[in-house]
Amino acid sequence: MGTVKVLVDDLLYYNKKDWNAKVGKAKKDNVLTVVSKIKVKSAYIYELISGMYITAATKFLKFTSK
Repeated sequence: MGTVKVLVDDLLYYNKKDWNAKVGKAKKDNVLTVVSKIKVKSAYIYELISGMYITAATKFLKFTSK
């Protein structure tokens, strides 16, 4: 699908499609590979190639399609 670049100092990521499943933080300027975009409640989350999930909010990430 593409990649995302983290725009903030620390951005939570999750081990499942659940906003309460926090497992770590991505650092500013990290580039992560996205495989899909999924709606979780009223917001969107990206599934990463690693199997982890991260918010799809554009104020935190910059998405670039393949």
